[in-house]
Amino acid sequence: MVRIATCMLKAETYASILCGQPPNIHCEELDVSLPSTFALFNSNGLGVTYERTIQEPTGRAYCKLFAIASNSEQSMPCVLLIEDIQIGLCAALRSVWKHNRLCRSGVMGLHPTADTSESISTELDAWKMELDKILVQCVMQSKEESPGLPLRAYLGFEDESDSGWKTIALGRVKALTTETAILYHLLSLHLYISRQAELAEFLLPNPGGALIRPPPRDDWVSRWKQSKDARKALAHAVAVTQTLEYALLGTKDPPLPSPITPLAFSISRSILTIWGASLEGACTCNVEEEHIDIDLNSEGLYRGSELQGWFENGGPPKVKGHPLCKCAGDLWFLRLEALLL
Repeated sequence: MVRIATCMLKAETYASILCGQPPNIHCEELDVSLPSTFALFNSNGLGVTYERTIQEPTGRAYCKLFAIASNSEQSMPCVLLIEDIQIGLCAALRSVWKHNRLCRSGVMGLHPTADTSESISTELDAWKMELDKILVQCVMQSKEESPGLPLRAYLGFEDESDSGWKTIALGRVKALTTETAILYHLLSLHLYISRQAELAEFLLPNPGGALIRPPPRDDWVSRWKQSKDARKALAHAVAVTQTLEYALLGTKDPPLPSPITPLAFSISRSILTIWGASLEGACTCNVEEEHIDIDLNSEGLYRGSELQGWFENGGPPKVKGHPLCKCAGDLWFLRLEALLL
């Protein structure tokens, strides 16, 4: 019952994002405990089940799902798992959706304030920071002789006596991390695109809208491009391509993409295309000018003063040392499409 409720919340979140409809499930109504770990759910045999029950994170069965959704530090489990972060991001969708509808309503006095947007952004960023911590922990534990939680929580039917169980468990962690990171970036893209209604109508799913919608006018694009929201959206668009590239590169059997991955890829490509087309004058890639690295995946950089300064004041961006300019506008997608073939 508990796992069904969690899966329903996740499925409804994805359907809401893809269809542009409001989420129907109120997380505050889900008075159920958190589901057991992947390891316990996939234990095979009474002996294995007993052993893994003992190894379950302390107090997890007493932590409620709505407590995770409310993002209350006092109610968090002692060991946070990737599935818990997914619950938190799914719960944040309602705030993002309300923000988007108010921005696109066109009604005077209903437009959200900058403080409202910043509050939602801070909540999303907090979940992403926890996700990064879990991935780093699991990578480090995979090199230990006898790792504990959280890596041990992602054991499956394989046993600890199997030589490659840590590699298999780490593969599950990386697949879940990729899916969760895409959800985070997609929610952030919705947040930063929505403040320009015409651009949002073009890029975001619109229930009952036309299948083919005209692109936004140049004056709208020019106005949006000068904003802090545009620069944050650009950084998240690049992060989507990098996340997918890392998941596919050097992998014989890449994980199946989540249902929202194509939408995240499409929106990100459109943002980079619009950004490149709106650049005026000669290309700056060969000009010896200081470019700001907007790579959100660099450790600690998202909270650094350099990137925050670029969000506020703008300037020529770069990613991994490569300027994000006119001639490099499709570089990220050409590389990614080559991996998808």
